[in-house]
Amino acid sequence: MISFIIKLLILIYLFITIRHIYTMLQYNPNSSVQKIAIPNKDKIQEELKYKNPLLITYPKLDDISMDILNKTMPGYIINDNDALLSLDHLLNSDSFSVYKNKNIINDFQLESQYSKIQELFYSYLTCNMNSYISLYKGEHTTNLLKNYNETTLLQPKQGSITVYLFNPKHESDIRGMDVTTIKKWGIKQELDVDSILYIPPEWYYFYECKKEVILFHVESDTYLSVIYNYLRKK
Repeated sequence: MISFIIKLLILIYLFITIRHIYTMLQYNPNSSVQKIAIPNKDKIQEELKYKNPLLITYPKLDDISMDILNKTMPGYIINDNDALLSLDHLLNSDSFSVYKNKNIINDFQLESQYSKIQELFYSYLTCNMNSYISLYKGEHTTNLLKNYNETTLLQPKQGSITVYLFNPKHESDIRGMDVTTIKKWGIKQELDVDSILYIPPEWYYFYECKKEVILFHVESDTYLSVIYNYLRKK
């Protein structure tokens, strides 16, 4: 009897998981960027159902810049994929990029910079919460990226970026193409220190930046999608 109940529970779990993943992979072909002037968890949770990108006004609370980081921890060495980079030397160069680094978050104890943002998107099923920081100086353009997570957020902490968002319906038009040739299919969105951009699952994007930029990336999944999303990133 116990064995039967366990098997039944597993089947129920699998059914719920498959249904959840199927729903996650669906997209809104008529999406447009929805603006939220006053961050409210209930409002955001409601908007997530429509699978639109969200531009959320979120005034900057704390000052953070590369100069402040450098003064806070003089001589700091960035561990970037096992490459050791001096922050001070980087700041004296004309151009550099450090993409999605987790060590900087931990070393400078910057968790408070994104914890309140995560709360707006948090549910009882949320898991696999990760945050990263990217540093840029000079002109840079990323490769075409795809959101394989349930939640992906971008928030500049210094400077601004230009993001191009691509509805999954354009996948065949943009995959494998140089990003400079696909902008006509994208939704152009300027992002500064007083705003957060939510990117729906399955959407493609890339961004451009100039001068000095500190960019936060916040990602999470749910217990129903985390294994699937992990495996398909491989």
